[in-house]
Amino acid sequence: MKQKLRLFRQWFPPHLVVSLLLSLVMGCAGATTQQTGQLVEERTLPRPPVLLIYDFAVAPDDASPSEEIERARAIAKAFSEDVVTKLEAVGMPAQRATDSTTVPLHAVVVKGQFVTIQEGSRTRRMLIGFGAGSTMLRVQIQAYQMMESGLQRIKEVEGQARGSRMPGMAASGGVGAATGSVAPVLIGGGMSTVREVRGGIKADVHRLAERFGYKMIVFYYRQGWR
Repeated sequence: MKQKLRLFRQWFPPHLVVSLLLSLVMGCAGATTQQTGQLVEERTLPRPPVLLIYDFAVAPDDASPSEEIERARAIAKAFSEDVVTKLEAVGMPAQRATDSTTVPLHAVVVKGQFVTIQEGSRTRRMLIGFGAGSTMLRVQIQAYQMMESGLQRIKEVEGQARGSRMPGMAASGGVGAATGSVAPVLIGGGMSTVREVRGGIKADVHRLAERFGYKMIVFYYRQGWR
């Protein structure tokens, strides 16, 4: 028994155990969405033939092209693609749309704006953690339905997603861990790789798309369109 305890302490020193516990307590990266306005009653709208998801705006139309705007547009494209994938997975007739897309009668049109796109610092996330260098996305979303008189706004949603607050390599012993053992360094480095994946902007896009997709699914079912 004592030998097993010594082996456990050798391979899992106290600083690493503490890091693991902190990861469980503080490491929850997440996304939230909240309805800011539902402008119609349930089961009052005609069934839409399609849900058209547009890439959200990231800058004013007259903004000068820049590398930053191009990166933001790529994020907006990834978000709309992710939302469409999630809606299609449950049998909803969703597709990406552009300004040239023909909008049929009763189609649901989803547009929005990215209010904040904060890509953060990969180095600070990996080395420090605890939210340092974390990413964040904030969006405002509007849903419309095409009526004979034109587009009618039917729903408004706000949402945000931010990266993990887990400890980084320095806290987990992945950098300069003076333990005389290679194992903690490898484990610390491996865990930090996981943290980086969870804390990156792509992960934020996925979490936010998942939350918004859930809101759309609930709205779709409550309208009796399923």
